Amino acid sequence: MIIVLSPAKSLDYETPPHIKKHTLPEFVDDAAELIDGLRQLSLQQICGMMGISDQLATLNFQRYAAWSKKSNDNNSKQAVLAFNGDVYEGFAAKTLSSADLEYAQNYVRVLSGLYGLLRPLDLLQPYRLEMGTKFPNARGKALYAFWGELITEALNAQLKKTAWRAGAGELRIGRVFHVGQAETARCARHLARVRGLEGRPLQDHQLPRIARAE
Repeated sequence: MIIVLSPAKSLDYETPPHIKKHTLPEFVDDAAELIDGLRQLSLQQICGMMGISDQLATLNFQRYAAWSKKSNDNNSKQAVLAFNGDVYEGFAAKTLSSADLEYAQNYVRVLSGLYGLLRPLDLLQPYRLEMGTKFPNARGKALYAFWGELITEALNAQLKKTAWRAGAGELRIGRVFHVGQAETARCARHLARVRGLEGRPLQDHQLPRIARAE
């Protein structure tokens, strides 16, 4: 079983993390490639591509300029603690113990337009880049083309690692449990928080078993 969380636009770098342990993102080289392209964009291009205000475009222009392949305690924070949207309010990662978060490393993943796929304790630098963004790059016309099969392959590989045996040694492969933002705008905030709440019991029970999202 893998719980897959959607990323959040809102970030919290003001609250100090309650744990020190961290890991590094798997696809940092790919993220650096995207950053190189993003740094070529003007403020107006960022506004148009993301549909955001001049103020937010300026903020992210600065974030792209400051981003580094080397993440540390000064420029980064663990992903599941840095994201601060409705899904993460429901998941309530800030209340998880160090042991719980270490367990989550195997069973929770976060989708990211910049980093591709993140583990809960992977260090995250401030950014905004939604997976659905139509950002022309060396691999295609949008981020979906850029990430291609990398995310799918990474999830499948992790599912195999978390496989468990039932009965007379029968091998069971878990399913991906997607906990993300609602596709519809109607009641999106409340639905997103509910999906975070759906993921929390799975984490709390720490059961590496097949889970199905209805």
